[in-house]
Amino acid sequence: MMEHEDDMEVVDAELVDDGHLPATIHPRLMSARVVDRHTILHPGQGLPTESDQPRYTERDLYVSEQTAERLGNQSAPRNASANYLSQRDKFAAWCADEGPVARPCTTATYVEYLAYLIEPGRSPNAVNTAMSAIRTWMPEDLKPGTRQARAC
Repeated sequence: MMEHEDDMEVVDAELVDDGHLPATIHPRLMSARVVDRHTILHPGQGLPTESDQPRYTERDLYVSEQTAERLGNQSAPRNASANYLSQRDKFAAWCADEGPVARPCTTATYVEYLAYLIEPGRSPNAVNTAMSAIRTWMPEDLKPGTRQARAC
């Protein structure tokens, strides 16, 4: 059975030689590497690229009126306890000895310090307290990732 001209789908495409992208797409944009302070690479793993990243829209950025009101009503953060201050000092000293930046730290540094705390057999409660003290010490927009830390 032959299709009528009205039922045919038109596809717009451009044929290119293998290995060559059309002039309208810059190759650097297609494979730009995306690395930030949360990046943790395993031996032999390649760098992530822009194509691996999510595509955010306005829906990902806006909150409702109700949520905005809750955010506006937050009280100022409480002063850290002596235990938190002690944990932060220990982390800063470890960083000074080992070489990474203490504040703001990368997710890799955060995870490495967690492994350092776990190794001698500290209790999970002590480790969780230290990790909370360190994470809350970081600037709000530069906190290390917890998903990776919980995987240790």
